[in-house]
Amino acid sequence: MRRWKKPVPRRPAPASATSDRPRQGRRHRSGARGYGRHCHAVVMLQCKIDHGCVAARCLPTVAAGARVRPCFQPMTGGALPMSMPQSPVQWRQVKAWVFDLDGTLLDSRPDILAAASDTLVDYGHAPLPAGYQLPNLFGTAGELVRDVFVERGYPAPTDLVRLRAEFEAHYAAQNPSQARLYEGVPQWLDWARQQGVALGICTNKLERLARDGMQQLDIAEGFGAITGSDTYGVGKPSPEPLLRTLAQLGVAPQETLFFGDTHADAACAQAAGVRFAWHSVGYGDARVQALPQVLRYAGYGELLHQVGAQQPALSL
Repeated sequence: MRRWKKPVPRRPAPASATSDRPRQGRRHRSGARGYGRHCHAVVMLQCKIDHGCVAARCLPTVAAGARVRPCFQPMTGGALPMSMPQSPVQWRQVKAWVFDLDGTLLDSRPDILAAASDTLVDYGHAPLPAGYQLPNLFGTAGELVRDVFVERGYPAPTDLVRLRAEFEAHYAAQNPSQARLYEGVPQWLDWARQQGVALGICTNKLERLARDGMQQLDIAEGFGAITGSDTYGVGKPSPEPLLRTLAQLGVAPQETLFFGDTHADAACAQAAGVRFAWHSVGYGDARVQALPQVLRYAGYGELLHQVGAQQPALSL
């Protein structure tokens, strides 16, 4: 008779082998190599923003209308390193620069605060206190003001179209506007024009307000495309407004550098296959650092110094 053997219990995996870190080498169903379980389409991009999901890197390969599978929860262990693979930038080989507007080229926070405060008063609430920090400076105008209502403990308006219209009316009525260009912006744009670089704007504010603001600040000259969230009916982080801006300029994503300040800008650039330059003193927060970027800069004087000192093909 065969003797029965007591099964030997398996030893637990060492801490270094746990699933806290991304699993390298696993393939997405689209064929792209990824870091973990994936989800699809727009939900995938939103998971990237809300949860730190790394699946958004595969978004350009996902066909429209793909079935949506929910994202996994945030991976422990912190944000992804900033050194995710990206093509190096060579200033004189980039054909187009596209910019976000608020928080990237101009500081419009005082005007936004005043318009949001006036909108609260319209709804019978107290104006915003001095020094108030807006909870959302990356979404569309309706989303921005709705989040102010929520943060102040007021019922959020359900009609975002009306809310947005009231906010934008107050924003346009700021006279004089307190928006100011960041130091070095005119010189940076002049350098681009001298080099024959195509210039574009891709912002989440209304196109009309963007054009008016640029005219008032005397920087509209030479921009071949200026698009807002209403131009194509969709805002960032969707890649569509950026891709359509590039189509207006007649350039390809790989020939472009997108300058922005928030995670919505960075996610938009990533999904569009465009390299991203982060204006780190704008309105962004730590979520930007979880997304790819080829350049981080704190001022346009810093960039002017780089291009003034470089050889024709100096890589960043």
